Amino acid sequence: MKHIVEPIGGEFGVSCVIPTLDEVIGLMEKKLQFNRGYTRFIMHPYVQEFIDKQIQDGEYGIVVSSLETARFFTQEYSPVGNCTLTGNEHYGLIKTTDQSDFDILFRDMRNTGFILNPHIAKSLVEEKKIEKNPELKKKLIQELSEIEKGANPDRTLLFVSGMAALAGVLFSKNIRENKGHTIMVGNPYIDSRELLQKIAARKLQNTVDFISVDDDIEKYIKKDTGFILIEFPTNPLIRCTDIEKIVHIAHKNKIKVMIDSTIATPFNISPLKLEVDIVMHSTTKFLNGMNDHIGGVLFFNNSVSSEIIAEIKTFQNTHKIDLCDQEAEILLNNLKEFNSRMKIINKNTLELAEWLNHHDKVEKVFYPLLESHSDYSIAKKYLPQGAGGLLSFVLKKSGLENAKKFYNHCTLPGKGPSLGSEQTLLCPITLLTFFHESDEMLKQLGQNRYTMRVSVGTENIDEIKNHLNQGLLKIS
Repeated sequence: MKHIVEPIGGEFGVSCVIPTLDEVIGLMEKKLQFNRGYTRFIMHPYVQEFIDKQIQDGEYGIVVSSLETARFFTQEYSPVGNCTLTGNEHYGLIKTTDQSDFDILFRDMRNTGFILNPHIAKSLVEEKKIEKNPELKKKLIQELSEIEKGANPDRTLLFVSGMAALAGVLFSKNIRENKGHTIMVGNPYIDSRELLQKIAARKLQNTVDFISVDDDIEKYIKKDTGFILIEFPTNPLIRCTDIEKIVHIAHKNKIKVMIDSTIATPFNISPLKLEVDIVMHSTTKFLNGMNDHIGGVLFFNNSVSSEIIAEIKTFQNTHKIDLCDQEAEILLNNLKEFNSRMKIINKNTLELAEWLNHHDKVEKVFYPLLESHSDYSIAKKYLPQGAGGLLSFVLKKSGLENAKKFYNHCTLPGKGPSLGSEQTLLCPITLLTFFHESDEMLKQLGQNRYTMRVSVGTENIDEIKNHLNQGLLKIS
């Protein structure tokens, strides 16, 4: 059933308004098919229109960034049957008549982020020439390299999405010096977890261990460990790990370290100065800040050889997973307010976390600059001026009934997925990311099924509190 929802961010918005928890559940149970949403999860109308023009009745279509990418999926990465491929350097269309193959391909596209950008899709639908302006991206790289302290423009790469940036690194065997074992520190973003698991299961590397920020990492290092990946802080429990300690242990064992610093942002931390080898951001989030852009960036420290960067760049060019000019222009414009935006977001988030922490309808708040948070001392060390704009909380007597009462009556205009914008967004994060997981698995992940995540924006903090309080007051 097609369900019309309001986009957040305009024509190319990456989020949407989901007013009720029943609609969230309907989406996850596939009873509702949303027309808008995060563009790796829900096909943008321009992308869907392009697909619809290419397929016949009884066919399913997946469109990715290029024909070479379509070949990569069907011949190397995705375990699918008979498919038909068409495309060129601007798109790759995979057609199948098998629903299960479609489901695999769609999930793999989502995990890798090798998407057809909606701007490119619009040009294809309207049969317009796709122009390229190398100087635009050169200027953007210069701006981003100044924001990310310690970065070198010559060692910076732009991607079609944050997940594509991560995938570009993980598909490089040389970054791990042909060692097959990877360690992921902290409870990662769902697509990062699935991507690592699939790469391991499909023998593109050997094994992966997911460990807690509390675990002793030295116990997990093996002879063939070549790579350690950190999210800092993690999403959605906002856990912080000791970066310098991990870097020291890793480099002692000749292991590369990569950090996803999307949530912390370059305003609050400079991982390259902590000798982290690779820093990644989803530029969709706080760097852009307006819900109207999708992209990713990699910064490489001098510890990563030019040959490895060239290998990743070749993979990027082959599969056409670099950032398009339209997205580069949007990001370049929105970066102008990045510093002022983050000052307000840092202040608002800490104040909101403290308010929720004392609210009689809230059981627990996850924000590392609260003294009650388990990682408070580490957060104070690495994030002295702010921990970014993300926090999560669990309601008292957490369950479906209270979750519905709170979410449905909360009056925030932005109730939907994504994060990092000037507009505050409320998201029932565990329902959206771990809907089909068992209670036992959620317990292992430290997740409550009805955890609420807030990406705090730049609005007046009293207004944000008031919107949330409308829902909290409805709880039994």
